[in-house]
This record gives sequence, structure tokens and C-alpha cells, in this order.
Amino acid sequence: MAVRPIDAVQVLHNINLHHRPTPVSEFESGFNDGLNQAMWEITHAPTLTPPNEWVSVEDRLPASGQNVIATNGSDVGEAWYASLSRSWYRYNGLEWNRICREVTHWMPLPEPPDRRPPEGEEDNG
Repeated sequence: MAVRPIDAVQVLHNINLHHRPTPVSEFESGFNDGLNQAMWEITHAPTLTPPNEWVSVEDRLPASGQNVIATNGSDVGEAWYASLSRSWYRYNGLEWNRICREVTHWMPLPEPPDRRPPEGEEDNG
């Protein structure tokens, strides 16, 4: 079975939008309990990847030399921060260049995809 990540916030919003807890019978009371348990499970389920949330450079800077995704609010790209010179650098496809525009936010790079061959296929590389 394939794993499909979901937006838990949207799921909870949809449940709350369409569910009105007005138990008038034992069945509806049990249904409400089930929905509450499902909502708890969704909010406490582990994520497949770290949360993709931007970190303000005012709150925290990445480790020196750590490749991250950085933005100035309009441009987004891979970059790294040099703590000694307090400078940001971005790769242009050939070399790393100092970024002239100020970086306002960053986030860690996601983990690379699993490179294992599909089941039943050999890895010839």
C-alpha cells in the first residue's frame, strides 16, 4: 500500500465544518466519540518529513555552511550561510555567489528520495 501524506489541518477543518456535535442518541454519541478520537490521532500522528516551515533569520540562523532553502520574500533557492563573514551564498549552476539581496527566511533541505529500485527490479548502477 502506498503512503499518501495529507494536510491534517485541512482534514480537521473539513471535519469541524461538516460535523455538529449534537448527540440525541447513543449512536450519535458514539459517532462523536469516534470523530474526537480520529481528530486526536490526526493531530498527534508522526509526520513523514520534518515540517516545512520557514525560519526567520531574526529567530535563528542555520549552522555555518549548512545547505538550506532561503528566500528574501520573492526569490527562493538553495543557499548557505557563512557565520564568520555573516554572508549568504547561492549556487548559480556553476559556482556559489554571495547573495546581494537580504535573506529573510530559510528552511532545511528535505531528505533526498529513497533511491532503492522498485521491487522486482535489480540495481544495475
